[in-house]
Amino acid sequence: MLYGKHHMNAYHHNPDTMLVAICDTDTERCDDLAMAYGVMGYTRLDALLQEEAIDVVSVATPDPYHAESILTTDDVISVPTEWLNWASASSPVWFLGSHCFDLVRHLSGLKVVSVYAAGQKRLMVECGLDTFDSVQSLLTMADGSSWVVENSWVLPEGFPKDNVGRIDILCEATYIRSTSQHRGLEIITPGMTLTPNSYFVNYRNGVASVFGIDPINDFVRAVRHKAPYPVTAEDGLAVSRICVAVHRSLESARPEQVHKSV
Repeated sequence: MLYGKHHMNAYHHNPDTMLVAICDTDTERCDDLAMAYGVMGYTRLDALLQEEAIDVVSVATPDPYHAESILTTDDVISVPTEWLNWASASSPVWFLGSHCFDLVRHLSGLKVVSVYAAGQKRLMVECGLDTFDSVQSLLTMADGSSWVVENSWVLPEGFPKDNVGRIDILCEATYIRSTSQHRGLEIITPGMTLTPNSYFVNYRNGVASVFGIDPINDFVRAVRHKAPYPVTAEDGLAVSRICVAVHRSLESARPEQVHKSV
C-alpha cells in the first residue's frame, strides 16, 4: 500500500467525507488500519460494496489492478524489487510514464498522435522480474512538435532517494528547466546525502497535506458541491492509450499511432 494510507488520512480528515470502510488483500495490514481508523475492514471489494452504503470508492491499488477495482464498482532498484511485489505485471511506462505523459498533455495543451519507443530489459530480468529497466519514448504532438520522455526505475545504489524527476522544455524563444531532486531541502552528513520529499505528502499533527493530498480534496469538493474538476475520465483514457502505444512500439521497433479505439 504505497499511497492508500495517505488516501485514508485525507478522507478521514476532510470535513465533507466520512471514511466508512477499507479494503486490502493483506489481512494483517487491513485489520491494523481498520482498527486505527475505527472502520470496517474487508479483503474483498465485492464484499465491501455489498455490505456498506458508500458514495465514492478511492482506488489506491497498484497500477496493473486499477481496472479490476474500477470495474468491480461498475542500480538502486528498490522500487520495483522491494517496494513493488507486482512490478513484473507493470513497467516504467505504466508506473512512471503515465504521469509524465499526462504532464506533457497538460503543459502543451495538445494531443499525442504517435509514439516511438526503445527500452532496455536486463537488470529486472536478472532479479526475476519480467519487465523493462528503462524506456525512452518520443511523443509526436498534433502540431508536429515532439517531446522525449525517459522513465527508469533503476538508480545508483548511493542515490539520495528512491526517485528523481526533471523536465527540460526548449521552445523557439524560451528554455524552461525544472528538477525535483532537492525539492527545496538537501541534507549532507558524513555518511550520506539526503533530499527528503518535502513537497509530496507531509504530515502535521497526524494530518496529511500538500501535493499528494490536494487532488483528493479537490475531488471531494467537486463531488460534494458539484464543482468542476480539472481532470476528466477522458484525460485518464488518453494517457492509457499513450501507454499502450508505447508498448506496441517497444514490440514493433517502429513508430505507432495512438489509437482512439484502445
